[in-house]
Amino acid sequence: MSVPKNGNGTSKRQFWITTIIAGFFVVTAIVSYIVQLNTIGSTGTSNTDRIKALEDRAYNADLAVQQLQKDMAVQQASLKEIETQFCASDIVRNLMHGDELREMASLHEKVFGQSYHTDNAYYPSICNRPAPQ
Repeated sequence: MSVPKNGNGTSKRQFWITTIIAGFFVVTAIVSYIVQLNTIGSTGTSNTDRIKALEDRAYNADLAVQQLQKDMAVQQASLKEIETQFCASDIVRNLMHGDELREMASLHEKVFGQSYHTDNAYYPSICNRPAPQ
């Protein structure tokens, strides 16, 4: 059987094969384009999800920092109270020691006739307030 020729010298079979191959490439290009659009869409959605997750983490981190600051404020208030109690105890202890030294100096002078030196007494202060004189 002979295949008729087109006007430009190619056979109909070659024409249809070329048309089918070209159609295949066009369909492949369209499918590839649709896949790329879906990938871009899903990437955009996943990026949106990631941004939302990061915002949630940042919000939770801010809440954690605020809670930590509250806890630190409570702890600092407690430490200030403890320091105040130590300071009061320190001041009372120093006053008692000074009074005992004066009584001992008075008794020492009455018994031995000479003064008892109290100038070497050291009154440490463990608080930030000045020691009473």
